[in-house]
Amino acid sequence: MIPFKQLIRPGQSGRDVKAVKRALHEQGSREPMDLKSKRAGKSFVRALKEYQHNHGLHADGVYGKSTHAKLAPHFTRYERWLYRTARRRRIPHPTPNYGAAAAAAKLLAYHRQGRYHDDNGQQIYQLERAAKGLPVWSAAGRWVHIDRRPLNALVYLIEKGHSVGTFAICSDHHYDGPHGHAGGLAVDVSSIDGISVASSMARGVTLTGANLLHAAPGELRPWQLICGGYGNRRDMTISMLTIPSAGFYGPSTMAEHCNHIHYGVR
Repeated sequence: MIPFKQLIRPGQSGRDVKAVKRALHEQGSREPMDLKSKRAGKSFVRALKEYQHNHGLHADGVYGKSTHAKLAPHFTRYERWLYRTARRRRIPHPTPNYGAAAAAAKLLAYHRQGRYHDDNGQQIYQLERAAKGLPVWSAAGRWVHIDRRPLNALVYLIEKGHSVGTFAICSDHHYDGPHGHAGGLAVDVSSIDGISVASSMARGVTLTGANLLHAAPGELRPWQLICGGYGNRRDMTISMLTIPSAGFYGPSTMAEHCNHIHYGVR
């Protein structure tokens, strides 16, 4: 029997879907499926549920290992070819959507694992307070709750497979207005994969981090992303990832952001 390859969920497409459709039809399904289509539409799901029910399987409309074990022995030679040559579907990584306390707790756990780093020795205290739902002191002269989005952005980078270090969150940054660090709405990423953005060897990791943050999905999309370069020198390719643009901030601000990546939301 051809080995099981991957789950088929409602709405997905591929040659494996077409193979299963044809096999279900040949096993007596009367559902009006388009056998030329590679999509697992409503008729496919109904036919699959019927087959699962008739064979004592959990009728959830998802083609998994148990259903494959029953149906695959009946594949024709063409269906085996379709199934075997189907492309693997990429599973989208869910965007972190933790509350501020949960995201801070997640980062503290990553710190213990060596995947998150406190690059100036003042981040852990802030995260410990945030994890308890407590505010931190701000350069605005008041207590501020760190917004969940900068924390989730760090979790996002880590869950993309990178270790991340930060140099400023809120308490440890000068006053930059209510929509910046002082408002708990920004974070400075200072190292990626153990390499300081201030290092002359940091171009690759800086590009990787800036690209990921620039393309961050949903509510994690930055309102501000300031990345001037690496190793304390400008790099035009990295600068092009700045949001809204390098020209908006001007040469002086961009030059100040060649040793870290500033990420901010509003």
